[in-house]
Amino acid sequence: MTLQRLPQFASSEIEHHPRHYLIDGKKYQRVTTALGVINKPALGPWMVNTAIERMRQILLNPEVAQELIDVAHTEKAFIDEYAPWVERVATAVKAAPNKERDERADAGTEVHKGISRYLQSAGGVPLGPRAYQGVCFLEDWRVAVLASEFVVWDQTTKVAGTIDGIGRLPDGALIVWDWKTGSGPWWEMALQLGAYAHLYEATVGAAPDRGFI
Repeated sequence: MTLQRLPQFASSEIEHHPRHYLIDGKKYQRVTTALGVINKPALGPWMVNTAIERMRQILLNPEVAQELIDVAHTEKAFIDEYAPWVERVATAVKAAPNKERDERADAGTEVHKGISRYLQSAGGVPLGPRAYQGVCFLEDWRVAVLASEFVVWDQTTKVAGTIDGIGRLPDGALIVWDWKTGSGPWWEMALQLGAYAHLYEATVGAAPDRGFI
């Protein structure tokens, strides 16, 4: 599979930051940051369930159980030892959703990089299972890939983003897509695709016909 490269706007200086881009010295908010104001109904229950599962893992750990037994039988005032122990558990439980989120984000980033490397090398590098699924999508739909990890922006709204992929279907339709490694898809992903389509049109001057997750 060969990457048919789109113009990369070599005259523009682009800096990537966690929540924004600097493009030619001007700050642009990331699409994903802007969409953070929209309610994600699945996120709250996921965070609660992740925290509860972490608490269960802690309390069922034999070493932790023994520690609690030791605390309960200390000659010191029980509350002096027990309260700090509870706080340590609470701290670990509170951190669990963010830790899980960051680990998943890192895994997703690796999948993105793997597919991009594969396309850049015309299939000359190995793929992991999740990245392989993405490439199968491109092959099954016979997508002519125009760009991978393509930065787009809108000078009016000062919003920017990186489109995972841009290509054409056999019927000539221009498409954009976003790789996801979570358990979705979720409805708000359509808004992300819509934002990318708008930014692509603002940057390149052509509107995509379809979007894929």
